[in-house]
Amino acid sequence: MKYYICIIMIFNPWGEINNLRNIIDTTDKISVYGVFSNKRPLTQHEIKLNIQKNDDTISLMTNIDEKTGFRNLYIKITKDKGVIENISKSEIYTGSEYLILGLQLLYLLAIKECSLKDDSFITCDEIDNFFHKKNMMEPYKKVPYKLLSALRYGETFYMRYGFKPYNDINSKREDMTKKLFDLLDKLYNVKWDEIDVVLKSGQEVIKNGNNITNNKKWRKIQRDSWITYWNTICKSWEMFKKKYHDDSPNPLSPFRSFIYYNQSDCYYFIDWLELYHHTYMKFNNINRYVFKDEIVEIPCLEYFREIKRILNSCKWTNNNIHSLQPKMIQ
Repeated sequence: MKYYICIIMIFNPWGEINNLRNIIDTTDKISVYGVFSNKRPLTQHEIKLNIQKNDDTISLMTNIDEKTGFRNLYIKITKDKGVIENISKSEIYTGSEYLILGLQLLYLLAIKECSLKDDSFITCDEIDNFFHKKNMMEPYKKVPYKLLSALRYGETFYMRYGFKPYNDINSKREDMTKKLFDLLDKLYNVKWDEIDVVLKSGQEVIKNGNNITNNKKWRKIQRDSWITYWNTICKSWEMFKKKYHDDSPNPLSPFRSFIYYNQSDCYYFIDWLELYHHTYMKFNNINRYVFKDEIVEIPCLEYFREIKRILNSCKWTNNNIHSLQPKMIQ
């Protein structure tokens, strides 16, 4: 079969290109002039997509971006379902615009269901401390964007484009959206004093020179690392509390204050959140501390962990791409 390069102009992204499936079946490359949204003029940049066919699967993908090492858009289509394998921003387009373009192409191909895995993350390197050091291993610099977005907006980035978390149990698909919202509401109700008492109690123990743990089997280096870890969290919390509670004319609750998140002050938010997130030395098994013979529990930690479980383990699916037309071109 002879292949050729096809150029597609998407000026009305929610219109119909009746022969798009035939075009894809008979070519190995297409050039798309998208992405269409009200924020951009119709004079768009060219996006070149390679097409691969393997049995019943068709893959649409950009070349690998030399600067990021990722494909800006990578879609797999099997029968009537699509899977977005990767979305990555470029110098020209944002990740949102590549997502819109991917959904528009699926729409034009009459695909009504699309799923993806949300592995997006941000980095927080603005300050040198226990969590962010120049020579530290890469995982400690990464913050899952889905978690940050859920705290900041009350929903993840992909939920704004119709994707919902589904939990497949015993071949039954359960929509976890309502449960996620309910858990976030519980976190939003955590009060400043509830977290403050945990951090102040631990800080007082450290200042008095007492051992923060009662586990004598820990090596000294482990105890010292734990104290440094704890001090970093306390310092971040003090800055966060001063800015968004003490100095704020209309303070919100700690987790609702994530609405004010900005990248330049990321350490205000991210470092104290390690109290809940636990990325260091498998401290995730700790949910309470004993300070001066008093038990101090981290408030709503079990809800935070359940939010993480939903975000990490559920399948994210958009069951009706067509219903999102007005929202995605605003």
